[in-house]
Amino acid sequence: MKTARFLSYYQAWHRRVGPNNSFKPNLLRYGKGMAGKACHAFASTTQVGLTQALGCLESPLQSEYRFELLDGCLCKVDTATGQTIARHEPIGTSIVQAFPVGSNVVVREDYYEFPRGQSNVYCLADNFDLVWSAELPWQNDVYANPVIPTPEGFLSCASWDGMSCTLNPETGRILKKVFTK
Repeated sequence: MKTARFLSYYQAWHRRVGPNNSFKPNLLRYGKGMAGKACHAFASTTQVGLTQALGCLESPLQSEYRFELLDGCLCKVDTATGQTIARHEPIGTSIVQAFPVGSNVVVREDYYEFPRGQSNVYCLADNFDLVWSAELPWQNDVYANPVIPTPEGFLSCASWDGMSCTLNPETGRILKKVFTK
């Protein structure tokens, strides 16, 4: 039986070893100007070429694989050889956050230009089967901020439209939502 290098998220949060240096952001810069009586400009940056390991977890169990973010995709990597075993392509944009919850992985994709009406936060089993998609606070909303575990074992995330949501980590259902804007 294969074992993953994951404990419960709360345990993992407190048992992580030091940071690794695999985060290599490359900012794509975009700007748009408009002529008129006043000078108006819009500019933004988007990270491309994201490579980030999820961090090693101390575990008494010998793990056969780990999960890493490589170029916006979630990869299952053989611990002994470093070879990619499986790869999960993003649903709509690129994966910007992934972390363990029990034996599953919670994923958050970049909200910018994510298909409206679908959740950009979802949970995958270790074989990349979809376990749940997070309930949206509003029909066309997206989760814009990182998903953060609470000390009580829930997940917390804020949406683009100003809702701070507490999610059930087993089902992705909203337990509590508060308008914060």
